[in-house]
This record gives sequence, C-alpha cells and structure tokens, in this order.
Amino acid sequence: MATPILALTGASNPTIQSLLLTSARRWNHAGRRIVGVVEVPSSDGIGHRLKDLATGAQYAIYQELGSGSEACQLCGSGIIEACESLCRQIAAGCDLVVIS
Repeated sequence: MATPILALTGASNPTIQSLLLTSARRWNHAGRRIVGVVEVPSSDGIGHRLKDLATGAQYAIYQELGSGSEACQLCGSGIIEACESLCRQIAAGCDLVVIS
C-alpha cells in the first residue's frame, strides 16, 4: 500500500506553519497520536526553530555566522537532534507524522 503524502503550497510559510500546528493540535485532541516538527519563530525574533509537536521541545535550525559570512547558516546539530527525537517517536508508534 502506498503511503499518502500531503504537501501544502500556495500560502506564505507562516500561514502554512500555523495550519500544520493548529491541525496537529486538533487531531491530538481528537485522540490521534501526532508526531513531527513545525517551524516557529525564535523567541529572540531572529530566525526560526523547529518545534516538536509531541514534546514541545524546540531545536535550533539556524546559526549566526556574522554579517560577512556567505556560508550555509543551517545548524546541523539542531536538525540532527530533531530528527533523532522524531525517529524515536515514530518507532514508538503514531497515527500521523508532520514534517515541515
């Protein structure tokens, strides 16, 4: 059986992230086990973080390299932490995985 995949397009990133977060909360309240991560603004207002839907933990996804840097600003360690947590949650069983 094929695994269904949903991709959301046609709206701004904040709108899509909000829809994913709101939907996941609604499904959780309906008794579904939802795991995954959505992108949320950082508390310092600079950049974004990944928020774990099951635990509420937040993971850094960007690193500040300075104004003159042209290197990739993705924070590998934060992304790895989020992925490791998500893999454990999937292995424990869930009804839906949300990855943003």
